[in-house]
Amino acid sequence: MQVCVKCKKEMKCEKNGVAVRFGNGEHAYMGDTFKCPTCGTEIVVTNPLPIFDQGLKLKSDDDVWMD
Repeated sequence: MQVCVKCKKEMKCEKNGVAVRFGNGEHAYMGDTFKCPTCGTEIVVTNPLPIFDQGLKLKSDDDVWMD
Protein backbone atom coordinates (compact mmCIF):
# COMPACT_ATOMS: atom_id res chain seq x y z
CA MET A 1 0.00 0.00 0.00
CA GLN A 2 1.24 3.51 -0.85
CA VAL A 3 0.16 6.23 1.59
CA CYS A 4 0.34 10.01 1.11
CA VAL A 5 2.44 11.42 3.96
CA LYS A 6 0.68 14.80 3.75
CA CYS A 7 -2.95 13.59 3.63
CA LYS A 8 -2.65 10.19 5.36
CA LYS A 9 -4.77 8.67 2.56
CA GLU A 10 -4.11 5.53 0.53
CA MET A 11 -2.87 6.41 -2.94
CA LYS A 12 -4.70 4.88 -5.89
CA CYS A 13 -3.06 3.28 -8.93
CA GLU A 14 -3.47 5.57 -11.95
CA LYS A 15 -1.40 3.79 -14.63
CA ASN A 16 0.52 0.54 -14.99
CA GLY A 17 3.63 0.02 -17.09
CA VAL A 18 5.30 3.43 -16.75
CA ALA A 19 9.00 3.52 -17.63
CA VAL A 20 11.33 5.55 -15.41
CA ARG A 21 14.36 6.39 -17.59
CA PHE A 22 17.74 7.92 -16.91
CA GLY A 23 20.88 8.81 -18.83
CA ASN A 24 20.40 8.26 -22.56
CA GLY A 25 17.13 6.42 -21.96
CA GLU A 26 18.34 2.93 -22.86
CA HIS A 27 17.77 1.68 -19.32
CA ALA A 28 14.36 1.90 -17.69
CA TYR A 29 12.78 0.82 -14.45
CA MET A 30 9.23 -0.34 -15.13
CA GLY A 31 6.65 0.73 -12.59
CA ASP A 32 3.18 1.98 -11.78
CA THR A 33 1.94 5.53 -11.13
CA PHE A 34 -0.01 6.16 -7.92
CA LYS A 35 -1.95 9.33 -7.09
CA CYS A 36 -3.31 10.73 -3.83
CA PRO A 37 -7.09 11.20 -4.15
CA THR A 38 -6.99 14.24 -1.85
CA CYS A 39 -4.01 16.41 -2.83
CA GLY A 40 -3.08 14.91 -6.22
CA THR A 41 0.53 14.04 -5.35
CA GLU A 42 1.84 11.39 -7.76
CA ILE A 43 4.60 8.81 -7.32
CA VAL A 44 5.99 5.99 -9.44
CA VAL A 45 6.73 2.69 -7.70
CA THR A 46 9.27 0.69 -9.72
CA ASN A 47 10.78 -2.76 -9.70
CA PRO A 48 14.35 -3.05 -8.32
CA LEU A 49 16.12 -3.91 -11.59
CA PRO A 50 16.27 -1.87 -14.80
CA ILE A 51 15.59 -3.35 -18.22
CA PHE A 52 17.80 -2.63 -21.23
CA ASP A 53 15.78 -1.21 -24.11
CA GLN A 54 18.33 -0.85 -26.92
CA GLY A 55 15.83 0.24 -29.55
CA LEU A 56 13.89 2.48 -27.16
CA LYS A 57 10.82 0.50 -28.23
CA LEU A 58 9.10 1.07 -24.89
CA LYS A 59 9.47 4.87 -25.00
CA SER A 60 6.16 6.69 -24.65
CA ASP A 61 4.80 10.06 -23.59
CA ASP A 62 4.07 8.55 -20.15
CA ASP A 63 7.77 7.89 -19.46
CA VAL A 64 9.30 9.64 -16.46
CA TRP A 65 12.86 10.93 -17.01
CA MET A 66 15.20 11.27 -14.04
CA ASP A 67 17.75 14.08 -13.92
